[in-house]
Amino acid sequence: MPQSKKIFISVIAACFMIGCINHVADIVNGGPFPYTFAPFGFNAFWTALSVIDLLVVVLILAKLRAGLVLAAIVMVLDVTLNSYAIYGVGVKLAFWPVQLQTLFCGFVLGALPALWGIVPRRNIMEASEINA
Repeated sequence: MPQSKKIFISVIAACFMIGCINHVADIVNGGPFPYTFAPFGFNAFWTALSVIDLLVVVLILAKLRAGLVLAAIVMVLDVTLNSYAIYGVGVKLAFWPVQLQTLFCGFVLGALPALWGIVPRRNIMEASEINA
């Protein structure tokens, strides 16, 4: 496996582990549903991330493609729900962590094709020029 892919995988796994640790710390300090400033659905989702984030790390290390799919789903859901919590419901979340999550979501989605092993196909024009 190329070194760049190892670095991308390490960054993704490390970021999800940081998320897991943060959510576990919140649970330890505030109980099973510590996000009392938000409606229960958000609270339950953020609490569940303590387990889901760890599952992403385990899958990325053991079953890369399954881990990548779950990582992409989790990040899209997390950014979507956090954005809705802020702009739709009016939950007071810190601005910069949500921006960093959005950036990380872009990183995960952008790295997905390379980590999956997808090689872009040549466009039809290039192929016809080679055969001419």
